[in-house]
Amino acid sequence: MLYHTHMMRRPSPFRQQSEEDEDLSWRERLVRFVRSVPGALAGLARSLRLVWETNPWLTLGLGLTTLLLAFVPASTIYLNKLLLDAVVMAIRESARADYYLRLIAILAGLQLLLNLVMSLLSTLSNTFQQILQDETASRVQYLLIEHAHTLDMAFFERSEFYDKLQQVQQEAMLRPVMMIAGTFSLLRNALTFGSMIVLLVRLEWWLAVIALVAPVPAFIADARYGWRGFQLRRRQSQERRMQAYLVNLLTTDSYQKEIKIFNLGPFFIERFKQFAERFLSEERRLVVRRYLAGFGWGTLTTLVSSGTFLYVAIQAIYGRVSIGDLTLYTQAANSVQNNFQNILSGFSSMYEHNLYLSTLFEVLALRPEMPRPANPVPLERPFTRGI
Repeated sequence: MLYHTHMMRRPSPFRQQSEEDEDLSWRERLVRFVRSVPGALAGLARSLRLVWETNPWLTLGLGLTTLLLAFVPASTIYLNKLLLDAVVMAIRESARADYYLRLIAILAGLQLLLNLVMSLLSTLSNTFQQILQDETASRVQYLLIEHAHTLDMAFFERSEFYDKLQQVQQEAMLRPVMMIAGTFSLLRNALTFGSMIVLLVRLEWWLAVIALVAPVPAFIADARYGWRGFQLRRRQSQERRMQAYLVNLLTTDSYQKEIKIFNLGPFFIERFKQFAERFLSEERRLVVRRYLAGFGWGTLTTLVSSGTFLYVAIQAIYGRVSIGDLTLYTQAANSVQNNFQNILSGFSSMYEHNLYLSTLFEVLALRPEMPRPANPVPLERPFTRGI
């Protein structure tokens, strides 16, 4: 028999819930996002425990290298300011050119050393994350099959259970490390952001405020489309299982005799094509809307960056700041915007990761429904009486 009971077409609760969520306004989505923060933090704690138990040393290494990278940008910008000011002073004071040449050589050496350190930390961080991600994915897969073995047969006859299992296998195995790495990056951006604010407020406090406000609309749009992406994949889970089942039918020797005898190949291929075309169409529409919205709201950030550079340049022309300060404040303003935007995006990503991880932990939290005696009576050997 080609079709199993769990592949039967039944109304999916995921589809109904997703259609209800599509009717929410952006204010209602924002309220839901804010209310989900405690759940995201709980998911973060569970993810951290899972990743730590997989490999504590790699987790610790990923955290340390990510946080150390937080202090590199501010140091780099300040070194660039000192180096540029030293070059300008060497031109102005030709009598002390030897002194400034030595100073420039020292600053250039420190700049080279800092760049090498940043490159090394980035390499280590990427290495730790990739290895940890592979190990965690393998461990989650092991936990899933081990836990599935303890569940009753009734679970395997329910379409809802397979929908969740399909979603976990497609997304959730990589999400724990992505969430932890995202959290470390969030802390890194927060520390970098703080150091840049300290540099920027030395010129004008309102520049820091403008740099903070500009990325907020882009963050709201990104959180909105992150939720829509999750709902889309959740709604597609049942049909994606059917698509995977069709691939299995057409590529496995066990079913080829029946398929060829009854000429079922064209029918299954056409069904697969219908699924694939609809999935691609829905994904394409979401991706285009998401990135166009990001571009539109990102333009606001670009305008603020250009305005900041113009303001600082005017201050430099009138001699209120040095040429090195022009570089310092311009780069600091851009970095404040970028890091604040990264912080907001980090929260959005944590929210999105937690949506997928909640499904993983739901599956792992399932318990057998049939009671099992603590001391079961062993089966008679040899078996002499009926059941």
